[in-house]
Formats: sequence, C-alpha cells, structure tokens
Amino acid sequence: MRIVSKNFLSGVQSAKRLVLILTLLLAAALHRFLHAQTPISERLDYYDATLGFKQRPLTVITYSTASLDSNLSQLNITVSFVNDELQFVTTKDKKFRADFLVKLVILNSDGSKVDSVNWRGFVMAQNFKETISTTIRHTTRGEISLAPGEYRYRVELVDLETRRAKHREGTAAVRDFSSAAVLLSDIAILDAQTLAQTSALKSQEPLADSLHYAFFEIYNLPPGDSAVVQYEISEPMSEKVVKGQRVVTSQGRITKQIFAIEDPNVISDATRIKFSISVNDTTHELERQVVPGPAAAKPQIDLKDAIEKLIYIAKGDELKRLRKAKGEEQALEFQKFWEKRDPTPGTPVNEYYEEYYRRIEYANKTFGSNDRGWRSDRGMIFVKLGPPDYINRPFNFNEYSDSFSPQRVYIVWQYINLARRVVFLFDAGEYRIVNYHEIFDIINDEMRL
Repeated sequence: MRIVSKNFLSGVQSAKRLVLILTLLLAAALHRFLHAQTPISERLDYYDATLGFKQRPLTVITYSTASLDSNLSQLNITVSFVNDELQFVTTKDKKFRADFLVKLVILNSDGSKVDSVNWRGFVMAQNFKETISTTIRHTTRGEISLAPGEYRYRVELVDLETRRAKHREGTAAVRDFSSAAVLLSDIAILDAQTLAQTSALKSQEPLADSLHYAFFEIYNLPPGDSAVVQYEISEPMSEKVVKGQRVVTSQGRITKQIFAIEDPNVISDATRIKFSISVNDTTHELERQVVPGPAAAKPQIDLKDAIEKLIYIAKGDELKRLRKAKGEEQALEFQKFWEKRDPTPGTPVNEYYEEYYRRIEYANKTFGSNDRGWRSDRGMIFVKLGPPDYINRPFNFNEYSDSFSPQRVYIVWQYINLARRVVFLFDAGEYRIVNYHEIFDIINDEMRL
C-alpha cells in the first residue's frame, strides 16, 4: 500500500485551484476580447492631411525678384509654421524658446541638385500653452540666386532640440529680369513680420502688425526719374476691387516698393493686381497674379454656403439675420459675426474663423462626399471638438449592447483634455452617436480650439 503524504495532497489541491483560477481568468479575458475590451487604436491624420490652400501648419511661399548679379534672378522663400511644430525649452528668465534649422535644396526637373542653402532661427513663447499652439504662426525667409528657369524645391524645417524634421516640396518659376526695359517683379502679399526680414527694404512708415502689404520691385527706372504707379487689386469671388496710385522715385536699377492693404477681404488665391507704370511719356501695362503669404490670403468662399455652415456655432437669431441680409449688408453681418469670435482681435488672423472652415473641409473629405461629411454625426463632433486624441474600434461595446445582441460595429473617440468620449454605432450605412446624454453639454457649447 502506497502512503501519500499530506504535503503532496495539499500540493495537488493547490495546483487544482491554480488551474481553476487560470481557467476563469482566461474565460473572462476571452469574454472581454469578444465584447469590446480589445480596441484598435488610431488617430485622425488631421494636421498632416492635404486640405488645399493654406491648411497646413508648415507652409512654403516662393516668389522671384532680380538679383544683384544681372545674369541671375533671386528666388525668395518664406517658410511659415506654428508653435506646435517645435519643441520648446525653458530659458533662465522662465520663458520658452525653440531653435530651428531650415534646409532648402533646389533641384532640376530631372531631380538633380542645383544648389542649396541653410539658415537658423528661434522663436519664443511666454507660457506653456503657447508652446503647443496650432494657431500662433511664425515666418522665416531665405533667398538663393539662380539662373532663370523652372525648378523643384525641397524645404525641411528641423527642430534642433529633438532633430525631428518636417518637409515640403514644390515647384518654382524663376523669371528673367536681365532686360533693360522697365520690368516688375512677382508681387508677394506679406505680413509685417515677414516684410521686416526682407533685405534692403526701406519703409517710409512703420509697419502695422494688423495689416498685410503688397511687396514688389520695379526695375530699370532711369536714375533721377520718377514714375506714376496706378494699381488695381481685384478679387473675383467677392468682386472686391481696390484702386490707388503713388509717385515712385527711382532708387537705381532696383526700386523696392510696398503698400498697405487696408481691406483683407480683397486677398485670396485668385487675386490679381494690375499696374500701370508711367515713366516720362511712356506707359507700361503690367498684370500679375498675387503670391499670397501663408498668413495673408483667404480661400475664396461662397458666402451663402459659408453662412449655412454656421449652424453649429450661431447663437439666437444670428443665423436668421445673416440669411435675411442681402448683398453688402450680408457680407458686413458675416464679418461682424466672426469679429465677435476672434480670439486675437487686432491681429491679421482670426484663428477661430480659419479653424472652423478648416475642420468643415476636413470633415467633408473624411466623413462623406459631395459636401455632406460636415453634416454627419462624426463631422459635427469633429467641427465642434476637433480631432480626437485617440480612436478605438472595439468589436462590441458592453454599455450599449449585450451578449445576446448581434455583433455590432462601434468606434469610440477619446478626448483626453475633456475627459470625455464619443461613442458611434455603425447603423443604416453611417456612424451615429449613441451617448448624447454624456456629451450634451460640450456639443452645445462653442467650438473648442
């Protein structure tokens, strides 16, 4: 007869209990796996998406002018970026500083390198909130002399703290200014910050931060002569037209000129400027497409359509009043509507306006087609709250279904700073909100930047 020790029996019982516990834990884990506890996480590619004119945090504008070397021309590059693109560090005086490097490479159409130039800079922020801002914008500029022709370029913005880099690529036309005739450079619309960086520019009056300026150069005005410059700025969608004239005195081969643009609504990506330059008894007619700076131009808008899209933020009778107004009165009411919501009055950019229509455009591209995406539940939440921090795609969702329900498709948008989530159920061909009771207060509030 075999004798089994008490210790052996105790060990067997412990092993059985351990197996039982592991089995229960495995069953619970399997249940959670089948019922929404194993999400697939992702983020919306909002800020890096190609959204058309003036939608990226990092933008590049190019325009050509004459070079000091008459056989070459000068390509000017303005790089614009927001604070959130860089890593800030604390300074001794308890402010924040970010250092950056810009690398510009010029390529031929076949991809072979022509030339390159690098330059450094830094920006400051007063507090931590400013360091992560997606609306505070800075510009930096560089220049490079090239033979006239068509080129490709690659611009890289390098954060010197983290060595992370963002880049943009594009094409640039470098015009020929070697003729002895009276010529006009490209016309660029620049803000005061960028204009102040333009080399050898002599402004007759101090630059106002709240305005934008047309910058151009006139070439080959005879020494000692003056010219009468008449200009007409026209924006086809709004039918805005601004006219004026000034007397220009020759500064030698290159005469640099700027003038303030008092009405920002005249500037868009379709704006044209016509010049009539009269020198002695000769008149030169010139017309140029405006090259808008990244913080200057606004995309063309259909005013009626833009007003209809205000349903998410218009209060009281604002929308009724906007719809009822006609012509110039409607445009004025629309301007007043946005002026009341401008977080930085007195500056040339209304961040609230730009972010609102930027989100609507993204919603249309991402959540629907034919201008319907912004009207969907996901589009509405995106416009009101912005991009979620994370998106979870659970297999099922315990709080809104049970084990007896058929498998259903959910997505959950997580907003960490708001400590909220928005749950969508795929139903009848689209995603619909199922937890209105949890988010009613925030979606009926103002849009959150």
